[in-house]
Amino acid sequence: MHIDGESRTYTAVVDSANGVVTEINEHGPEIRPDEFERIYDKLDYLGKAADVVVLAGSLPRGLEDDCYAKMIQRLRQQDVKIAFYTYGDPLKLGIKAGPDLVFPKLVEAEKVIGYEFNDVNDEMDAARSLCAMGAGSAIITSRYKCVAHLTDETGPHTYLATAPRVEVISPMGWGDALVAGYCARMLEGDSPVDCLRFGLGCGAANLTRYGAGVFLPDEAAELAKRVDIQEVSR
Repeated sequence: MHIDGESRTYTAVVDSANGVVTEINEHGPEIRPDEFERIYDKLDYLGKAADVVVLAGSLPRGLEDDCYAKMIQRLRQQDVKIAFYTYGDPLKLGIKAGPDLVFPKLVEAEKVIGYEFNDVNDEMDAARSLCAMGAGSAIITSRYKCVAHLTDETGPHTYLATAPRVEVISPMGWGDALVAGYCARMLEGDSPVDCLRFGLGCGAANLTRYGAGVFLPDEAAELAKRVDIQEVSR
């Protein structure tokens, strides 16, 4: 979809000596209401041929906090799975619109729930609360691990998952790789647990190279074999 504004430039500077990353985020373009309305035509058209739609990223200037929620509501009229990945009020409002999967970072989950988590029990409660708010499944992520409340044909289950330790070259894109890996295996018909396993393998593989989402599929598959997933109950 074309708009009048220019796409933003995002720059990450990685100090190879100590692994420190400096992110330089420019402002995105301002999007007029009439330009945003055109996205609905795109959703209707592309959704007909899609099995999974990922809605992710920060909002450009000019858009209301509920724009993701409106897109989710639109997509729910079609036979697609919706994965959702953002932060702040757009995250909270989008969850209430009922995406199939939501992948908040730990700090963003705390903001949605309304308090700082003290331990993993709080994280498990939060994942379940995100589903009670409207999400089909919730995966709360932090480096190397996540807490997931996943629903399959037998009902909801809560898991603690940990990725294998790797030598971190760059952390950029870890969460994006996890989401992409999860959705890729979901398209192949894998179970939610196997999707989560491969997603964490992709996230770990991403950590070992410069660039976001830059890794070899074989590396991700090997790391996925070393992912530890435990089902828990309270």
